[in-house]
Amino acid sequence: MSTLSAIQSVLQKHSFRFQEVFHTRWLSFEGAVGALVKNYSSLLSCFLEENSAKALSLYKPVATYKFLYVAHFLSDVLEPLAILSKMYQKKDLNYGEVEPLLTSTVHTLETLKENKNGTSLSAFLSVAPSEPCLDENGLCTFEFQSHTIRDSAEQRRVASSVCDQFVDSMVASLHSRFADNEDSAVMKALGNLFNPHLSSVGSDIDTVSDYLGKVGFEGRRNELLSFVHYSRALGSDPSNQTVTDSTSCANLAINNKSSYPAAAVAAQRFLILPVSTADCERVFSKQNLIKTSLRNCLSPPSLDNLLKISIDGPSLPTFPYQRAFRLWSTSKSRRILK
Repeated sequence: MSTLSAIQSVLQKHSFRFQEVFHTRWLSFEGAVGALVKNYSSLLSCFLEENSAKALSLYKPVATYKFLYVAHFLSDVLEPLAILSKMYQKKDLNYGEVEPLLTSTVHTLETLKENKNGTSLSAFLSVAPSEPCLDENGLCTFEFQSHTIRDSAEQRRVASSVCDQFVDSMVASLHSRFADNEDSAVMKALGNLFNPHLSSVGSDIDTVSDYLGKVGFEGRRNELLSFVHYSRALGSDPSNQTVTDSTSCANLAINNKSSYPAAAVAAQRFLILPVSTADCERVFSKQNLIKTSLRNCLSPPSLDNLLKISIDGPSLPTFPYQRAFRLWSTSKSRRILK
């Protein structure tokens, strides 16, 4: 890495940090491929400067048309996937947003596959020859960012085929993970029912009513319809800030359980819908940051308290340090040095 930084300093190029790829994190894929594309020229110079067997063995497959084509194509494709990943990690993600996000992402991927018109790939194709050309030595090569790149018709065919297969498998994986079924229909209907900005939810009321009939609340369509009218009336009143989003709309039903018992049950189930596991994953990440090898004797209660402070606690500027110190110092007899 020091050699790479030195080369980028000489070439007066901005250094983009390489990132490690984690197979469970799409954002790491985007960052890794993006850094590789942006550092490509400096990376090849680094391999040549090392002049070792390992460096040259890495240089050979990297300095090819196939590698460049696939890397630039992935740079375009991984961007919408990273956006999808970020959107699915939102704390306030509504299940009604899942399908539109998925549909738009799949459409973007298929467009990139068919047209090959992504920003990164288009930039590469604009400087690469349209067909393999023989150089003075009888080899198919071309110059790219001051480096000689090996080329062939077979490389181009394989590169295009690999990119198409990647998109096809990715689209199939997305559809299989978020397949439409009875549970997803109920979850989507609940999201629409408690969305104060949606007025036309007739079919969603039918879906929720049928679902509630299976858990002991039969024939409650009129009650749900009445609640929808009530919540939308509050939501459309600019002077009333009681109902502003899906969570406040669901809490409205719970707070009026005596009048809308079925809507309250639906609201309780809506608020605990497992739309995303991002919060659980964040807890594991925080736990690994807190319970390190040097703090492996933390008791479960202490670890639980530290996790709550780290995740749900106030920010550092607003944390009540004096109050926390008083509680700590008076909880048991301590020798406090002044």
